Amino acid sequence: MANILDTVTGATAAWSTGRQLRAAFTSSPADFSSGVCTIIRDQVGTRNASPAGSPAQGSGTINANAYVKLDGTNDKFTFSALALGTGDWTLLLAVGFTGTAAGPLVGHTTTTTGIVHSSTTGFSIRSDSAGPLSYSTGWAIPKGFHVLRFARTGSGATIQIFQNGEAISTAKAISGAFTLDEFGAQQVNDAWSNAGFGECIVFPRLLTSTEITAIEADMTAAWHSAIYVDDTGGNDANVGWAPQLAVQTIGAVRPLHLRRGSRVLLKAGGVWRRDPLLFNQSFQTGDVSAPFVIDQYGTGAQPKLIGSTQVPGPYTLVTGTEYKKTVTLTNVQGVWAYDGTGAITRLVAGTAGSLTTGQYAYASGELHFNVGVNPSSYTLECAQQDGALADIDGCRPARPYMNVSNLHLIHWPEDGLLFDADNCQARNILAEWNASDGIGGAALNLYLGQSTSQHNGKGRVLSGSPGDGVSLHGGSTVVIEDVKSLYNDKAGIDHQETVTATMRNCWIEGSNQNIWGAVNTGPVATQTWENCVVVRRPGDYVHACQFVRSTTHVVRHLTIVNMDVASNYRGINVNSTGNVTIQNCITDGFATGLGLQAAGTLTHDHNLHHDTAAYNGTSAGTGDLTGDPLFTNRAAADYSLQSGSPAIDAGVNLGVTIDYLHNPRPVGAAPDMGAFERQSGGPPPPSLILDTVTGAVAAWSTGRQLTSTFTLAPADVSAGVYSLIRDQVGSRNATAAGSPAAGSGGTLAFAQLDGVNDKFGFSSLSLGTGDWTACMAVKFQASAAGPLIGRTATTTGIRESSTTNFDLRSDSAGPQPYNMAAIAAGFHVLRIARNGTAGNITIYLDGTAIGNGMPRTIAGSFTFDQFGVQRTSDAWSNMGFGECIIFPRLLSSSDATAVEQDMLGAWV
Repeated sequence: MANILDTVTGATAAWSTGRQLRAAFTSSPADFSSGVCTIIRDQVGTRNASPAGSPAQGSGTINANAYVKLDGTNDKFTFSALALGTGDWTLLLAVGFTGTAAGPLVGHTTTTTGIVHSSTTGFSIRSDSAGPLSYSTGWAIPKGFHVLRFARTGSGATIQIFQNGEAISTAKAISGAFTLDEFGAQQVNDAWSNAGFGECIVFPRLLTSTEITAIEADMTAAWHSAIYVDDTGGNDANVGWAPQLAVQTIGAVRPLHLRRGSRVLLKAGGVWRRDPLLFNQSFQTGDVSAPFVIDQYGTGAQPKLIGSTQVPGPYTLVTGTEYKKTVTLTNVQGVWAYDGTGAITRLVAGTAGSLTTGQYAYASGELHFNVGVNPSSYTLECAQQDGALADIDGCRPARPYMNVSNLHLIHWPEDGLLFDADNCQARNILAEWNASDGIGGAALNLYLGQSTSQHNGKGRVLSGSPGDGVSLHGGSTVVIEDVKSLYNDKAGIDHQETVTATMRNCWIEGSNQNIWGAVNTGPVATQTWENCVVVRRPGDYVHACQFVRSTTHVVRHLTIVNMDVASNYRGINVNSTGNVTIQNCITDGFATGLGLQAAGTLTHDHNLHHDTAAYNGTSAGTGDLTGDPLFTNRAAADYSLQSGSPAIDAGVNLGVTIDYLHNPRPVGAAPDMGAFERQSGGPPPPSLILDTVTGAVAAWSTGRQLTSTFTLAPADVSAGVYSLIRDQVGSRNATAAGSPAAGSGGTLAFAQLDGVNDKFGFSSLSLGTGDWTACMAVKFQASAAGPLIGRTATTTGIRESSTTNFDLRSDSAGPQPYNMAAIAAGFHVLRIARNGTAGNITIYLDGTAIGNGMPRTIAGSFTFDQFGVQRTSDAWSNMGFGECIIFPRLLSSSDATAVEQDMLGAWV
């Protein structure tokens, strides 16, 4: 892409978008007729010289770009005089100010010519033939980077100064020519401030408004006003222009006159208490090409902004478990109790002297609270509204085009983050335990992405007291995507009717009103909900999704689950006089999947309901289904679809090209219902080694999910491979007389067992007396375990009888000990191979033969009818089971290695 200066001048500019000079200029061009000359690019650094001294050498880099080295004596170029003459010319400067008086910017040293920032409220302009002319701007240039433009109209002999594209005064008449021979030269009695210089670009004509806009935007983009903030290594006396010059507090940034493209960068891992990111100064409006930026620098945890006052012990007992602390607070908005382990409890307001567990009260300089126990190990965080804060939100993007990223906002008296201006964006925000909304605001053209808002509010309410996870009102063109809104006291995501918004790929769970759309009257808008997961938890509002009033709602590809008893709860409740369309959604576990309570227009089709009743006030639509969606692991909140789910390929194509996980959609003949698209029908996964070993598709995949739920064994195992079971993985601490506890499921999805004794009850699978190989993924705790595979009614089976022995039992022979070394705790792959001809069994641990590598002879066949069954006097250890895969033949060494590596790779 051509540099804007090329198109403006018709010649190659002396600087590029890479922000490096094309050549090192030590003298000026012979003349100035070529159109543009970059006089200098100075370094940016600290310049603290006395009036008699010269500015200090700069650091040489900013924004990772390189700059011309100066002569080290007085930071100037010594070139032949460059006469600008008495005609038209335009001079642009990128300069960093500290809000104090600066010395000369451009001009002569031996004469009076020059442009000098002589005070905090004015410039002095000197020509060759006229003395200094006071050019009072009436406005102090505050600390920060600025783009200055000086325009001379030769015919009118006037000069006007523009700051960041805006005129800071009217044009001033000045006679005579300007001759530049040094840049930033020290003049007698001129005191330097901390000033850093960027380009000085001179045109021998006036620029058009179009050219000006383009060039200033280009310079601005290159000279982002980076202000670095370091909570431990910074100093508010610094200028903040580089990490080594960082300020310490956000308060030092708030007075700055920021401009478009300015960046406020907080050090990763830093913590700021009651020091909000608020910008109430009258600074310049950003634009789409150069927005304001708030972000972190460095690597590590998100910068954390805490809005509360910490109130540690010791505390004084009042009565029972009510305690108090004398402390000065103002207008307390929220109180949170930390128990010393990191666990947080939100307290709600009560009456001092009679507080129940979970309450607080503040009056007459005393904070009362009741956490139900002696709070000696507790610390309280109290959010208050008082004059010590510039405002009460953790971060307020209060100017158009502000982009905010990578912040942790916690315990603020009102919102964690509040959008307060149009065209703003926020990404990777964690807003939690704030007294009002986690993320709120009312503006146009907002974007919120990749963020989490959780545990916000003062107490669970339907209306009135605030506490939404995300609450964006009064605007339009709002996009919310990849956002989690969890356990907030009011709505998970809430909009008013005036808001046109798209919510996609969001997870909304445990909030009082999870989805609450359009609660106020107002102009009709359109709100689209797409690829979202909504989970209703005990104590939440009766309806997981509530659509009310006259707004148009487009609801598609939602998975809506009730983790409470069904009671009278609804997955989707339409109480609207507007227009609601619901397609490709799943409701699961409600008394009613879809209910209609008003006279609005409800259109619904291709939805799956697994509820006590699918409908109330409406009836089935085209393509609607009822039945179990077969979630992979409902208890562990894995709502992806197993093979055989009726939701697979049962939706209608609505043009949605991804699912909740950003996987492609559709995969197969039609899109799946719900938020998740099963990917097994899509592009072929990496080849599974079992496919090449057996020549047939295995019953398990690289995704580590069973392709179907096996409750009966196949008639025979001659097809090549059979995945007998995938058990859960978790703690198993049952006594000898009890049954193993259900596992947690871990990070992978596992088949659900019967909950009685963790086995599959299937017809006997006889392996006979021939060759076979069983491969197992098992987690051991280095203690004796019960049976692994086998029967209950006979002695057949393979069993870890102690930490050093396996017992082998066949149908026709009793137990035979198989001595081995103790198995270390952790996951292992066992391979049990039977050579039918010799009647021998060999056991391999992670590919190595155990029991001195010697096979054990055992007569008779093996019949498997249960896996991991409890036997009399068999004590279970903490053991988790993975696949048990059986081949009706011996595996070759290469096959065995490949299969074991594949299993071990999945079960680390």
